[in-house]
Amino acid sequence: NNASKRRLTKLRKLPIVAQSPWVRRYSLSVRKGCVQDLPINRQTAIRFSRTLLQCGAPAWQRWQAVRALACYRDLVLKRSEPDLSDVILTLARLGRSERNID
Repeated sequence: NNASKRRLTKLRKLPIVAQSPWVRRYSLSVRKGCVQDLPINRQTAIRFSRTLLQCGAPAWQRWQAVRALACYRDLVLKRSEPDLSDVILTLARLGRSERNID
């Protein structure tokens, strides 16, 4: 249908990092759809990670998701703030401990 084609065309025009499944999923939780200049802040990144946790996503997937948001922030928004490194490190640590338990 035409609406799907328009959405796909808009998506193809975005930088590759913005096409990440994690960034697309984040955009749905923040703005109800893929748009440019998604707001990235600590609270929404943590809330997104917690939503993934509630859906059963393991820490390594949440780590990938927050890293994708940081890449979007760096490459698309061309910003270095907010600093998400502590969130990323915490999720990496959790992911390692989950793997050691299994």
